[in-house]
Amino acid sequence: MNKKSSKNLKKGVVTAVAVATVASQFLVGAPFLANAAETNGSETAQKPTPRALALWTNATLETAAVTPLNLDTQVGGNLRLDFWINAWGAGLAEDVYMTTEIPVEFRALIEAAYEKGTLFDALNQTGKITSLGIFGGSISFSKENLTYDKDSGILSMKADQSLTIPAQSTVSYQMNLDYKSLYNDLKVPIPDSQTGNGYLIKVGENSKGFISIQIGDRGAEAYTAEKQAIVGTGGLPALTGVSDTLVQVNEAFDPLAGVKATDKEDGDLTNKIAVNSDVNINKPGVYTVTYTVTDSDRNETKVERKVTVSDENIKGTVAPKTYQLGQENVTGSYTGDVKTVALVVNGKKYPQVDVRADGSFSYYAEDKITSATDDVRLIGYSAYDKVLDDKPVKIGNQQGTITPAAYTVGSSTITGTYTGDVAFAKLYVNGVLQSQGGSFANGGFSYYVNPNVIKAGDIVTIEGYTKDGQTSLTEKVPVKVNGAATAGTITPNSYTVGNSTITGSYTGDVARARLTVNGKVVSWGGTFANGSFSYYTGTGTIKAGDTVVLTAYDKNDKQLDQKTVTVNGGATQGAISPKTYAVNDSNITGSYTGDVAKARLTVNGKVVSWGGSFSGGSFSYYVGSGAIKAGDTVVLTAYDKNDKQLDQKTVTVSGSATTQGTVSPNTFTVGDLEINGTYTGDVAKARISINGKAQAWGGTFTNGSFSYYVGADKIKAGDVVTISAYDKNDRLLDGNKTVTVKSSTSQGTISPDSYSVGNVTITGAYTGDITMARVSINGVQQAWGGSFENGRFSYYVGANKIKAGDVVTISAYNELTTLLDQKSVAVIN
Repeated sequence: MNKKSSKNLKKGVVTAVAVATVASQFLVGAPFLANAAETNGSETAQKPTPRALALWTNATLETAAVTPLNLDTQVGGNLRLDFWINAWGAGLAEDVYMTTEIPVEFRALIEAAYEKGTLFDALNQTGKITSLGIFGGSISFSKENLTYDKDSGILSMKADQSLTIPAQSTVSYQMNLDYKSLYNDLKVPIPDSQTGNGYLIKVGENSKGFISIQIGDRGAEAYTAEKQAIVGTGGLPALTGVSDTLVQVNEAFDPLAGVKATDKEDGDLTNKIAVNSDVNINKPGVYTVTYTVTDSDRNETKVERKVTVSDENIKGTVAPKTYQLGQENVTGSYTGDVKTVALVVNGKKYPQVDVRADGSFSYYAEDKITSATDDVRLIGYSAYDKVLDDKPVKIGNQQGTITPAAYTVGSSTITGTYTGDVAFAKLYVNGVLQSQGGSFANGGFSYYVNPNVIKAGDIVTIEGYTKDGQTSLTEKVPVKVNGAATAGTITPNSYTVGNSTITGSYTGDVARARLTVNGKVVSWGGTFANGSFSYYTGTGTIKAGDTVVLTAYDKNDKQLDQKTVTVNGGATQGAISPKTYAVNDSNITGSYTGDVAKARLTVNGKVVSWGGSFSGGSFSYYVGSGAIKAGDTVVLTAYDKNDKQLDQKTVTVSGSATTQGTVSPNTFTVGDLEINGTYTGDVAKARISINGKAQAWGGTFTNGSFSYYVGADKIKAGDVVTISAYDKNDRLLDGNKTVTVKSSTSQGTISPDSYSVGNVTITGAYTGDITMARVSINGVQQAWGGSFENGRFSYYVGANKIKAGDVVTISAYNELTTLLDQKSVAVIN
């Protein structure tokens, strides 16, 4: 069979009639699919062209080509197998075998039916053998002539009649397999040929109980995966918690909260749920959430859920003030969830406008309300146009204006002018009502305020009312707030070069200052308290001859004063004279003159450090042991306190750094914590190497003996260990001396008690250095373990681990896992 034939056999029910002829040397009882090469051109057994399942069955797929067929829709009542062949040579009366290769998915079921003896009974012969209309005749088969090869999947039946098939004719025969009867009888799952997973065919209760698949040579060629003809054993996955729901606008909504997906085969599929949602929780309405989940058999469940976003809890009120004819706006306040308001005049609604964040609203109405008899209403809406409140607007004929003058912080009155019927006012600071009242006469007014109520930067408004204080005649009119006048002076003291601060005194409202040096602003700052100030400059910022200015400001950065700072201090000078330095000394000493305050140490051209103690003409500079060696070039540079260089001198280095010494390590026993031994000469420290890897510096060297701590288990038997000796300046004196390592000598015995089946521990006695054990059961090693104390041991094996007849041994080890003893354990019931 060629590769193309093999591919087609995997994709559909491929059948053929195999006819034994002399010309083709077909043997009776050995049917097979023939091709041109095998028949030497005498005749060719052709297989039908596979057709898409939807065409074979006239079935409708549920969604797409990759989803299973809904077998409930099939009405054919059977699995129809068509057998056919083209015959090209003259035929004689010959034995005829009807042969078909069963698809991979159906083979397990067919094999079970064949072995049970029910396969032949399920085959219904409803067709006739025909040949291009040239002849027709009946053909029959007997049960004893049916064979099935489970390895190849070939189903073959020898006809009861011999037929003569004319040349150049097509022979076909139809046979129907009662699939449902076999399936209901045997319940054999249908495995997927691609994945190996088992499936069960789902057959509707009201169907005829057959799967109808016709295979022939008609129609377009197509291939369809076998999964399309099968439905998962577990059925569709189930979704719960997806019932329709009601939520309030602006409330949190999680479409997956409480939603679960389960499947009989796959279990919990909740994390596989795909959600498609158009819910806008901020807008009332009815929305749809679609949940989709697919199991491992590609069975898909999709559920639509209605989510109603309600605004029934959205509430609010509006309170319009009396509107005076000719007034520009209808004003008032609101509460709750009001977002917009609209004006309705004599039944005509005007556009909605946004309310203010401070709880008030203003709606331009001068061109809309023209008569005291107008019917005016003010409607409040939610963010999504739900009517929350509807109030009438009173109309009055009184008018007036109020015009406040600028207010200066700290004053006790607000003054200004008014017109019309204004005789009362209300004062608001940062949107909060502070007080009400005022004195109004002859077009001018005066309004008392506490001097501490209004501060610079506050938002202040005043609103004019009728005499009774009930009817507003104006909107809230802004009051301009001017800061209180500030004043102050600054008097800096003389500054000495090298100091870190400028000090002095101040008066008035000075709160900070600005430092300018030679016309360049350096910084802002200063500490001002109780008439004195301090301004940090840092050392080196101001030098002799600099022009220094301090400018004083109030807390709002208003300039109050500016003064020049007198700078004292001329050029500094000094010299340094270091003494000869002896190698291994920790300090360089010497004398100095003048303004020397610090020094810098340079060794072989590299700056090492800054420092030194300079007092009374003498200095000491710490260098540390080992920093300077014989032959080094050492320089000390002298500076004043402002880091001005004053002098530089070379330091004479004397003395020899030659040291010597040896180290002799004792033999090290595995398990010891230290390496011990003796030394000579100037040895001050050591370093060991284990298998070529250097370890930490260390060791205690006293009176010719030394010890070097290595720690537990650091060195093991077989390790290569060396030790090297150094002087206090890390100079190598004696290197890579080998440390002899020997194993620790330990011994011990173990004596297990008899073990009773069902016990969870093996117990017994031990002697010597045993610290752990290992049990073997029938040659299988168990875990390391055991508790060894005061000559008794216990080893946990667990319940039912050891059974009667098992061969059990226990091996005893020291802390280095060296085997010390091994004994058999007697197992008793």
